[in-house]
Amino acid sequence: NVETVRYISDDFSLVYYVSDSVLYKLEVDKSPKEIASDVSDVINVYDSGDVYFSKIDDQSKASLYFYNGKETVKVLDNYYRAEHISKLNPVLVVNYVDSDSISYSVVVGSKVSKINHNVISVNLSDDGSEIYILADLDTKTMLGSLYQAKITSELKEIKKVSDGVAYGKYVSDDIYVYMKDYEVETGTGTLYAFGKE
Repeated sequence: NVETVRYISDDFSLVYYVSDSVLYKLEVDKSPKEIASDVSDVINVYDSGDVYFSKIDDQSKASLYFYNGKETVKVLDNYYRAEHISKLNPVLVVNYVDSDSISYSVVVGSKVSKINHNVISVNLSDDGSEIYILADLDTKTMLGSLYQAKITSELKEIKKVSDGVAYGKYVSDDIYVYMKDYEVETGTGTLYAFGKE
């Protein structure tokens, strides 16, 4: 009664799957191991065996959980969704309900670091080692401030990169570009990378 297969290792020795809302880990020549019941969503499974998943309680509130290959830890209550998921390492950018507003945090394993800015958008590098945050919207210009931070075992100091930013994104694994000097009439601006035009 398998509902979904969420991960198969390259050598087929490890499988994670969901059956009847129960998340299982299946290793070759072993019986399936139950990881968690009442699972609403498996967010990501990594080659390391680390897993992020969510559960919904009787009050329809979701919580985020992390399984490190051996034990399960509740990471966050009032979980809403994962905005960005590192493809290579167990790092997420999630948003959640905090006093009736949406807040953002970086999750590394089971450690949570809140982003203390009024977030417009976030971008996470593929390996989860760096984040760019567009935040603090100026309602007159409709532009924001761009911040950057490194991520190791947690979110490091958030530093301002520039004001007056309209948009930004990763164009490769390690190159982030952002637009300034935006002209509404023409819909154009000036692109920057690494602080240079």
